[in-house]
Amino acid sequence: MEVGSRLTSEETLTKTRGVSMKILKMSRAGFGWGTVAAMLLLGTVWLAGTANAQEEPDGIVRLVTNGDSAPVTPAATFSGTFEFDEPMVNVLGDVAFLGNLSDSRVGLFLVPNGTTIAKVAVSGDAIGTLGTLSTDFDGPAINHQRSVAFVNRGMTGGSTTATLFVKKWGQPVKALLKQGDSAPGTASGIFTSFDDLAINNIGDIAVIAEYTEAATPKVGVFMVSHLGNVSAVLVDGNALPGTGGGVYDGLTADGFLDGPWINDKGAVAFQPEAITGGTGGFGESVFVRVGKGPIQSLLLMGETVPGTGGKTVDGINLGRPALDNSNTLGAKVTFSAGAESAMVTKPLGLTMNVCVQDLTSAPDTAFGATFDGFAAPSFSNHVLTFFSDILGDASTNGLFYCQQVTAHESILSADTKPGGGTYNTLEESSTIGNFNVFVDEEGSPEGLYRVNVQPGSSLN
Repeated sequence: MEVGSRLTSEETLTKTRGVSMKILKMSRAGFGWGTVAAMLLLGTVWLAGTANAQEEPDGIVRLVTNGDSAPVTPAATFSGTFEFDEPMVNVLGDVAFLGNLSDSRVGLFLVPNGTTIAKVAVSGDAIGTLGTLSTDFDGPAINHQRSVAFVNRGMTGGSTTATLFVKKWGQPVKALLKQGDSAPGTASGIFTSFDDLAINNIGDIAVIAEYTEAATPKVGVFMVSHLGNVSAVLVDGNALPGTGGGVYDGLTADGFLDGPWINDKGAVAFQPEAITGGTGGFGESVFVRVGKGPIQSLLLMGETVPGTGGKTVDGINLGRPALDNSNTLGAKVTFSAGAESAMVTKPLGLTMNVCVQDLTSAPDTAFGATFDGFAAPSFSNHVLTFFSDILGDASTNGLFYCQQVTAHESILSADTKPGGGTYNTLEESSTIGNFNVFVDEEGSPEGLYRVNVQPGSSLN
């Protein structure tokens, strides 16, 4: 691992000294001392626990693997196909993830850095008068204050069938939006269900929500502020700039809506497939609304990709997170009818920057080995982190990160993992600050791991 040796002396210190190092890193990164103090208050909690993870000298931590006991009653283990899903990490290294259990339940769990796994919610839990949770979760999303947001659909035995929840650190699960609530910004629309979501470090939550308007099913993006106020970000009929007069077609039958992605400035990005009117060809472009301002185009289909001889974007893929506090987007773009791709960043209102193209040399692999198919990246701390298949090396895939115009290796599938053995297929990644969390799918056993993936002085 390329980065690990550089970080080892800092990240394998004793826990007490580790707090001092984190104070120094956060202060250098521009965090106010109030924020640092809040993080340290959280830190006193995770330092107090008994370590559940297994850490190796290169900074890779095994968080949980297939067969481990889950913190649930009645007792169960993590088991099944694709045991671990949608892992998300915060700047402290805390990880939230969905897990399948040996008794067919599905749960949402939190691994505070340095302590044992804790349950957030599990199918079968009764949430007051709202009903009993089903196995149909979405999310999770986690912020630096350890607030975990999630969606549950198909609830039974209560007053609603779908709910957007948040669980703040040390507090019970709380409902924020429910099926049957009014959808703001619509003509008497009513929420019917909820989908993907994102949370920022202030506690604002953006969510894709389905609603009915005049008995017609539609889908949009909505915001629940940290104060509990609900507002519309994108609803059917909103104008989409840069499309030659196109508007968002929010009918659920007409196409998907991806996102949302949110930053601490209150900017929310989204990716609609269905756009009506205009000059055409802009479906799957990325747009953003900053606070209460107008919708703006962020990355449009058809934009020229620098360094490709005039080739233009014909596909956009985003991971989580994807939007930083400078309103810059990190993305994989495809061109040449999808045959070629590149990792790019795109600041709002400025030109696209290309970091690395597919089919170019893969760092720290055999001579002549190349990237052979990028996955959607996560973007944080001005760094793109991504998985790629590899052609011509003993490792068939790996985790890489991209700073400015240089790609670096982080983990290769042939590397030895904590506890022995090598990785199989690296998937399901997210990055924030210096931490990346990923799943070794189809591993023996399948497992969830965290790595100190990138250098950098800004926690964003």
